[in-house]
Amino acid sequence: MLEVGLTVFAERAVRSARREEELLERDREMLFHDGRKLDLREEAREALLLEFPMVQRCSEDCKGLCLRCGADLNQGPHECPASP
Repeated sequence: MLEVGLTVFAERAVRSARREEELLERDREMLFHDGRKLDLREEAREALLLEFPMVQRCSEDCKGLCLRCGADLNQGPHECPASP
């Protein structure tokens, strides 16, 4: 299971301040909504993606696979085939 913290600042949109709202949304500082619905799918997706490890491993002490040839690094040192 993966638990991820998510903090979002949101406010109900005001028609008179639309240009300022667009700038804040573009800079991802604040989300604006119509008072009925606030779509947080993209923010949740981004928060989850940032928490996934760059290299998948089966356990904490696993050394993973060689990024060049895919050899199991837990089996000891190896020599990668020469790159073309």
